[in-house]
Amino acid sequence: MKETLKKDFQNRIANAGRKDLVLIHFDMILAEMDLIDLAFRAEDWEQFRNSIQLTQEMIKKLVESLDFSYEISHFLMGTYQQINGDLIKMKISKELNALERARRSTEQLREAFSVIEAGEEKPLIQNGETIYAGLTYGKDNQLKESVDHKKRGLKA
Repeated sequence: MKETLKKDFQNRIANAGRKDLVLIHFDMILAEMDLIDLAFRAEDWEQFRNSIQLTQEMIKKLVESLDFSYEISHFLMGTYQQINGDLIKMKISKELNALERARRSTEQLREAFSVIEAGEEKPLIQNGETIYAGLTYGKDNQLKESVDHKKRGLKA
């Protein structure tokens, strides 16, 4: 994944609630699927294999987070297995249709998770540093920087 894209995801994660974290995870999977497609078309087989492996690891994280006390988890498990199977098929047979099926399923899952009502959510990292693009200046064009790191991180 490109560094600018990584930074974008890091910034989104820092300000995300629980629901947003799941959506960001799906966005990361879809971004990596785009890289699989680009590597396939460029015949860059090393990048192709690396991107598939990374995508499979992200799918595995979704599987590991399932709570099987809920009925929907069994459906999600089957869907995640289907996506992983399509990635394996893509890796072995280099069949672009398999990647398209995996992408379509992932997009549908992302859409389904996006309409879930989460209520009022605060970012999980509540006392983290606010992230701005570029430098922020206050009155009199003075740079406002905070070097007080005692209030950063997760509260125990």
